[in-house]
Amino acid sequence: MVTIKDIAKRAQVSISTVSLALNGDPRVKESTQKRILSIAEEMHYHPNHAAKSLPSGRTWSISVINPTNSPALSSGFYSQFLHGVHTVAKDRHYSVSLSLIDDDHESLVRMMDEHRTDGLIIMNPSFSISILDQIRSRNIPYVLLGSVSNETHLSVDSDNFSIGYDAATVLLKEKRSRILFLSGPSNLIFSQDRLQGYKKAHEEFQCPVDSRLFQFCDGFSKSALTLVSDILEKRDMAFDGIIAMSDALAIGAMAAIRRKGIRIPDEMGIIGINNDDISEFTEPPLSSVDLNAYKLGENAASMLLKCVESLKNGEDIGKERIVVPHTVIFRGTTF
Repeated sequence: MVTIKDIAKRAQVSISTVSLALNGDPRVKESTQKRILSIAEEMHYHPNHAAKSLPSGRTWSISVINPTNSPALSSGFYSQFLHGVHTVAKDRHYSVSLSLIDDDHESLVRMMDEHRTDGLIIMNPSFSISILDQIRSRNIPYVLLGSVSNETHLSVDSDNFSIGYDAATVLLKEKRSRILFLSGPSNLIFSQDRLQGYKKAHEEFQCPVDSRLFQFCDGFSKSALTLVSDILEKRDMAFDGIIAMSDALAIGAMAAIRRKGIRIPDEMGIIGINNDDISEFTEPPLSSVDLNAYKLGENAASMLLKCVESLKNGEDIGKERIVVPHTVIFRGTTF
């Protein structure tokens, strides 16, 4: 097995310099660090994190936390976000663990008490303040994907108000006057923020808002298929456009629309959110709001590892919020 002694010999530097470089220590010149990292990769070096954690107290692992009922689990957003997290963590020699947490948070508390992670990325902003208090009391660094109440946390996020506004504007410009809003669970802050953006767009277009068109459901395609099919079957709530919280919901809604023989986009405009890989291969291809999930993951991991280092050095971590821009991708479900 390759050791740091082998790398030091190849790089013609001291063992301590190799150790510092592998841990991203700023005392090593950038050119030297890049050369050492390149040699380590060429030699297929794998650090012994178990041994490293004994003197440092680190696990060299960060954990991405997601509730079992999160709508993100059924979308491509999750895999893209994790890819971004992994890329940054790998460069810093950290591994990434994934944890699905039930509402009682018991497994998360156990993970913290057993010191099995150096920091947490919490994907769902519906977590209660009480669990965040428990995390803080254990002095464990964390970053939120989203926001919680009116408190300020280290977080990365999308501008969810603007996402709802931009998606609604696309359909309102097409003269759609009754737009079904297929949202995620109503207790999620991003669901409410997107709904407020939807309402603001209607206000600017002087288009009345019918609250019956606000439908909250989970993030699975079958849920949207069933919900939209029921609405169409009852024929008591007309609509000519759909905004779906995820592409998975949009695809389920499209299936229900096609079964009724309704033409997309001539009679029904549809726009999803996430821009999953499969969206360009639906029939017709699905217009979607690209959240840049990979970039969100990169920023979350970078922020968390910066926080881990700051706490280790006794520095103030401060409060920071990074908003990653989104992009509307126009395809065949809108004009």
